[in-house]
Amino acid sequence: MNDNLKVNSPKSYESLINISDLVEILYKNIFLFVMLVSVFSISSVFFALSLNNKYESSAILELSNLGTSSDSSMISSEYSSLAALGGISLSSGTNDRSDYVLKTLTSREFLKHLISFESVKENLFASKSFDQSTKEIIYDQEIFQNGKWVRKAKENRSPEPSYHEVYKKIFLNNFSAKKDLDSGFIILSFEHISPIFAYDFLTLIIYELNSITRIKDLNETENMIDYLEDQLPLTKEKNIKDTIYKLIAEELKSKMIANVNEDYILKSIDPPFIPEFKSSPNRPLICILGFLLGLLVGFLVCLIKFYNTNKN
Repeated sequence: MNDNLKVNSPKSYESLINISDLVEILYKNIFLFVMLVSVFSISSVFFALSLNNKYESSAILELSNLGTSSDSSMISSEYSSLAALGGISLSSGTNDRSDYVLKTLTSREFLKHLISFESVKENLFASKSFDQSTKEIIYDQEIFQNGKWVRKAKENRSPEPSYHEVYKKIFLNNFSAKKDLDSGFIILSFEHISPIFAYDFLTLIIYELNSITRIKDLNETENMIDYLEDQLPLTKEKNIKDTIYKLIAEELKSKMIANVNEDYILKSIDPPFIPEFKSSPNRPLICILGFLLGLLVGFLVCLIKFYNTNKN
């Protein structure tokens, strides 16, 4: 068996191509190789130049201890039990609301609220380029023209894109919300062809999250106060009445804090800014990748041509 291996091994190695063979193959097909590399390289240059500059605005924020419904540390278990009778849940101020913030920021419902503001939907979905001289967004005329949606709808969709389309095609690809595990800070970023809109939209996101959360907690506080006031005439025991009065006082304190603080759930450490330098695309990298891809394709085509010629 070993003798057979010794006899067959040289024959098997004769079928392999060494480095000199590869050089010879490329030399014989040098025109084809250079042409393919040139095509891919030039195409990558044109592709890189065709891409719009994008600008990223970002912000670093921290959770505010104001942004909790009935968030006083004075609330005890007996208060929570009493509130539960009215179908209202109380959360302590120690609860981490970062998950609520991140899930809300990246939710479809929150985007649906954001695109209800003027020009937000068209700036997100129909923007084509940005005029540096006038600082204005130029819209794709096949999508949005003269203040109207004119795109050709597909699959029974209307010319105006739904918030689902904006969410899937634009929002998820350009907006980022994450929590730094070491510091606990919330880091937000948004990328757009307009540096001004990138700043404006990120500022809107932060403001509306604070506003929505404040209104939600105010409504819960109002419901809680109404319920507790309804329970007072029905209660005869002094201890329970004292507990209700204390709880109403805490709810009124929470209501006051919510009404006077705009940074209700998120406070800016490093607020959004208007970016001066582009964040993408990386044109040199695109050109290098195009050149390398041309080398690979050129080599493979030459090699396939060599094998087909020998086979024939």
